[in-house]
Amino acid sequence: METLADQTTGRVEFVIFLKDVLGYPFNSVSATQALQERKPKTDLIKADLKEKLSRLDRYLEDVKRLNELTEKGLEPYASTDVFENISKFAVTAVSQLRERISEQAGKKLSEIEVSNSTDRTNAIKYIDMFLQNPKISVDKSSIKLTWDNGAYSGLSSYSIYGSVEQTEAKKGIINRQVKKFREEISIEYSFSLNPSEIDIFSAVLHFSSLAKGFKLPVKHAVSWISKEPVVDFEKMDRYDMSEAILSDNSLFVTFRDWDKGSEVRFTSSSFGEKQMVDIDYKDSVQSVSVTSQPVLKKNIDMKVVDEIMETIRNSVTNLESRRNGLKSLVVNNEDIFSTFNTVQFLKAIIKAGMSKYAVSPEELKSSGFRTVMNENGLTEASIIDRIRVLGSAAEEVSKLIMTADSGQ
Repeated sequence: METLADQTTGRVEFVIFLKDVLGYPFNSVSATQALQERKPKTDLIKADLKEKLSRLDRYLEDVKRLNELTEKGLEPYASTDVFENISKFAVTAVSQLRERISEQAGKKLSEIEVSNSTDRTNAIKYIDMFLQNPKISVDKSSIKLTWDNGAYSGLSSYSIYGSVEQTEAKKGIINRQVKKFREEISIEYSFSLNPSEIDIFSAVLHFSSLAKGFKLPVKHAVSWISKEPVVDFEKMDRYDMSEAILSDNSLFVTFRDWDKGSEVRFTSSSFGEKQMVDIDYKDSVQSVSVTSQPVLKKNIDMKVVDEIMETIRNSVTNLESRRNGLKSLVVNNEDIFSTFNTVQFLKAIIKAGMSKYAVSPEELKSSGFRTVMNENGLTEASIIDRIRVLGSAAEEVSKLIMTADSGQ
């Protein structure tokens, strides 16, 4: 059961989070609002260009019909060459006009696109800066390295989930009807990483650089002479790391022998303070769960394996701080990089924060919560001031975080 102290702590943490949200995410929405404000002007220029070019096409058609009628009416005195020359002159003149009109419109559109490109870049950059260290916990995270085209590429991925209870009021025939429903929120994003900044990943990672001469048992059979199992070993010196994935408490590392086409996959899982490593071997002939077979497992130097996995785990963990930039952002299945609907992200992150810190929409608008805000350096006036930068999006965001009498 939540105590008063827990509720107060949640409120304070949400206020700290909200102060963070009022920064870069609001700037991002402001940038994309500028895109929306320019769109009517862009549409007007395109429509005007289309109309002018269409007018020129109609003019050529009119000239053609007029020439045909005039030539026919002047027979047998008119010369066909005269009207052909008139037509050629008209086509040339129209072509020059078309080029001039298109060039002028193109310059105007190009100027607008320069501004749009800047705002799109800034919109993503602001969200990037916010998500570098958001004051909200993530529910899932992973770091993935892949050997590709002579280098390791890296990606760190994160997921934030939440749900808030919403109230929808509708005016019925007799009275006002209030319907409550739960809204689910999902925010998934990723950063590209630079593995080359970590020495161990600056070039392909050879297994031999971690444990030279290591042999992995991959097959066994019973000798008809001694009746004792005979174990076949795979020399790991020929293997290179092709992939590593660190997800929650598990680390998956794959080493490949590129010439042979075989691979060995190590899976390290944490259960409290206990670590367990599973090893699987696969080639064109067989797939073997090495550690599930006692005969094979007892022939593995697990101390060496544990040390290798620990080395890779620490290196992959250190890689997370080597971020190149935001790679993707999906909010409630909407690709924000495609739509630039940063308002969707802003509303989702606020609702996710409400869910994480157990602050209801009603509580958020209460006088008690306003007191907590003021005590922690966030005033209603400062929120109203920030909301103004949102342009046409101000009203819907205001409904989320402002009181009914805020004037927004």
